[in-house]
Amino acid sequence: MGELARRRANWARWILVLIGAAGVSAAAACGGDDDKKPRGSAGNAGTAGRGGAGGNAGSAGSSGSAGSDAAAGTGGGAGSPADSGTDADAGPLSTYVDCVNGLDTNNGFEATPFKTLAKAASVATSGMTIWVLNGVCDRNTEPTFNEVNGDVDIPAGVSLRAKNPGQVTFSGLTGYRSAGIRFLGSGAVQGIRFQTFGRAISAASGTLNVTGVTFDDIYQGSPLELSGTAQATLSPGGVTNYIGTDQRTFAQLSDTARLTVLGGAIRGAKDSGISGQGMFLVTEQSELVLDGVTLENNQHSGVVVVGSARAIVRNNTIIRSTASVACCSQSSIRVGQTGRLELLDSTITAAPVSAIVLTAGTPNVLLRNATVTSSAGYAIFGAIYSDALPTIRIENSRLTDNHGGVYSNYATTLDISDSEISRNGSPSIGCAQGISLNPAVINNVMLRNTQVVGNCSAGIIVGGSAGSAFDLGRGNSPGGNTFTGNSSPGNLGNLRIELGAGGTVYASGNTWEPGVQSAAPAGSTDPLPGRYKVTTGTALNVTGAQAGRNYVIIGASAASTTLRLAENP
Repeated sequence: MGELARRRANWARWILVLIGAAGVSAAAACGGDDDKKPRGSAGNAGTAGRGGAGGNAGSAGSSGSAGSDAAAGTGGGAGSPADSGTDADAGPLSTYVDCVNGLDTNNGFEATPFKTLAKAASVATSGMTIWVLNGVCDRNTEPTFNEVNGDVDIPAGVSLRAKNPGQVTFSGLTGYRSAGIRFLGSGAVQGIRFQTFGRAISAASGTLNVTGVTFDDIYQGSPLELSGTAQATLSPGGVTNYIGTDQRTFAQLSDTARLTVLGGAIRGAKDSGISGQGMFLVTEQSELVLDGVTLENNQHSGVVVVGSARAIVRNNTIIRSTASVACCSQSSIRVGQTGRLELLDSTITAAPVSAIVLTAGTPNVLLRNATVTSSAGYAIFGAIYSDALPTIRIENSRLTDNHGGVYSNYATTLDISDSEISRNGSPSIGCAQGISLNPAVINNVMLRNTQVVGNCSAGIIVGGSAGSAFDLGRGNSPGGNTFTGNSSPGNLGNLRIELGAGGTVYASGNTWEPGVQSAAPAGSTDPLPGRYKVTTGTALNVTGAQAGRNYVIIGASAASTTLRLAENP
């Protein structure tokens, strides 16, 4: 379409809006447009093309068949030649729904709104907003909500907004299987409360923005389901809690979908009683980002990551008192298969069970500038006995005042640097270790510049079968670790070694209890208190069974086990 004709069509469109608002018949002004058509619906272009100076360019871009509106003489002059209609202007950009007082025989204007969301969606086109007026849209007013998996499809590019945020409720038939809205491409939802759906909002493609939306009374489904290539951003807008008083789950991601939650809180979720579920279920190759979010006082696992999915928990996200003691490997965060967790600049606290649980597979866990504290279980717990080799990397983080620090029955790669693992366990709840590794599987451990202090049981239980590697410090890369004050109730040792087939544990350049098991006493200057020094040869080795505060070597292979306490570069 030529530029001049496009401008004329735009003017005609907005003139239609103005005179329509004044109550003037659209037919008298726009070449016979049907006054029952919603804003943005198709208008006939006239026999000579788009209606010339007075004709209306409808959103459908009809080509102007003979005998339509312009033939009556109301459409103006000859106008520009008709084209195929593929580049017609979008028409006015709003339509309205009033579930209480609207009629689907209306035209979708604010004063004469549709009754059902399904009707509005059927006429909406890309770029339009469906405004929903105050009230409840339930299975009586929105028949589609009465169907099992009967989503209302929202066309690509259409936004769905409450005219007054928080004053609109969509209510389904059942929290098990009824569905709410499905986006067929990019779009937005704002200011709407969803209740009693098995699936409230879903999308399989496009980019979705969800703002100021809450969910309630959704039992076994997930309010927000993203699949395919969909990407969604969730932000709180004016709401203080994304869920109501009877909510359990929250979001399910599959395929390569991605959900980013920017701020806001989920507080008070109830226990679903369903094995393997969590409030955020991240599967296949999907990705979840929690950015500055608070999960608090939830009787349900917070995040479950399986498949090859990834969860990034960052920017002062706080997960507090979130997990259940009732069922099924609950935890604040659970990671399995080849899933990946990144806990960055964030905190898990007061978990009623273990904070981070590793399940079957080879999960990958990174803690950086993170804190895990005050959990009734371990900070990180790998309960499954397996020869798989998950990776746990802890950088500049604190695992303190939990029942235990790190426990793994897996064959594990453990890399800890610049961190603190302290005060875990207490006689009142049962003493647990700072770090404990299974002696029957292969473990690879590196520890640098980390304080393992004041844990109720052993500071570190180093276990591993043939092929394991333990580097707590070498001559050319001193450990810089501190092992003091562990195992207060008994003589379990700051470092307890039990290797299934013997071998060497390297632990040079660390600080231990001074004056114990030949460590330099208090007041020493060469070496410093609690340090070991090479006096002859190139290394200080301790072999065979040992028992003491600094180190213990036990087990059937103790005679072939070596602890290297110091070595020259």
